[in-house]
Amino acid sequence: MAVRRSSVAAPALGRGDLDKAKALLRYGRYTLVLHRGDAIVASRTHGLRPLLDLCRPGANYEGFVAADVVVGKAAALLYDSAGIDQVHAQLISHHALEYFRKAGIAASWDNTCPAIMNRQGTGLCPMEALVNGVDNPVDALSMLTKVLPAHSRI
Repeated sequence: MAVRRSSVAAPALGRGDLDKAKALLRYGRYTLVLHRGDAIVASRTHGLRPLLDLCRPGANYEGFVAADVVVGKAAALLYDSAGIDQVHAQLISHHALEYFRKAGIAASWDNTCPAIMNRQGTGLCPMEALVNGVDNPVDALSMLTKVLPAHSRI
């Protein structure tokens, strides 16, 4: 599985969970870090796959914070589905920010962009296009779960 629980200790910076998650993201070279107290979930896999793997039935990440490299609206919907309360992104789309604002999820970021593009930079990310107009995280999870196996590198 792309997502794994890690025994890696968060840097002892005397800060909150989000600061520790951000430090692990940067210095541990992860693409996704969830943190709550002593619990850490981290992945080095790119795309939505690690986040989608977290949203399996029965999983509950309420109280966790997240640090991620890239967050578009598809990821924002998945974070909401997973019960994440606070997200930091190195790059976040305007659509994700709008969704987080409506959903009451705290967000911070290093950089913003109008939209998340596909890997070739020739158009919108296919997962972003899929969830365009979707504001229900349960619906988004169902849609993404059905289509993601066909897009294994996303």
